[in-house]
Amino acid sequence: MQPTSILRRARFAALPVLAACAVVAAPAAHAQNMSSTYTPSYASSASNWAPWGPGGYIGLNAGRSDYSLGGGDDKDNFGRLSLGAMVNPNFGYEIGYADFGDVDRAGGNTKARGLNFSLVGRVPLGDRFGIFGKLGTTYGRSTVSSAPGSGVAAGRETGWGVAYSLGASFDITQQWSVVAEWERHDIRFAGVGRQDVDATSIGVRYRF
Repeated sequence: MQPTSILRRARFAALPVLAACAVVAAPAAHAQNMSSTYTPSYASSASNWAPWGPGGYIGLNAGRSDYSLGGGDDKDNFGRLSLGAMVNPNFGYEIGYADFGDVDRAGGNTKARGLNFSLVGRVPLGDRFGIFGKLGTTYGRSTVSSAPGSGVAAGRETGWGVAYSLGASFDITQQWSVVAEWERHDIRFAGVGRQDVDATSIGVRYRF
């Protein structure tokens, strides 16, 4: 394995460790703030349109991406940092930066990154558990390199594409939640045009 590949995978390996540490530390750090009557973390007594208000949150996800482009290993580590707000228990919005990792393909390297804007819909199932969906757009940037004679076009592409996801969340405390999520982004690649890039991840969210 090449040194650059080792460094790339080590960079993403730290994300699940950080997420796990946050999950373990959250109950002890916030136990004193829990009252006898639990208030769901996404509940807000008033509408909130700013991410730093009562419904604001920051999230970190780590998992695996799937480029599905063919001609090599299509899967790599995935990471996403997001900032959002729930304007009420059912609706909100989110902005996030996603790194889909780098994959070896056709003797070269393919990578994609994206800035996502999404509307969020959530259905509470009890006080602590809920399912959610997102619909929005991602401004993606991709870079493709290839070996001579491979038949794979090299180059860079940028552009907007549709993005959506499905997931579930569980509130550990008033401030901390764990999430599991599947998402799909429409990204442009040199030589093949728009292609779906999927990611499956777990993560943590901290409510402001």
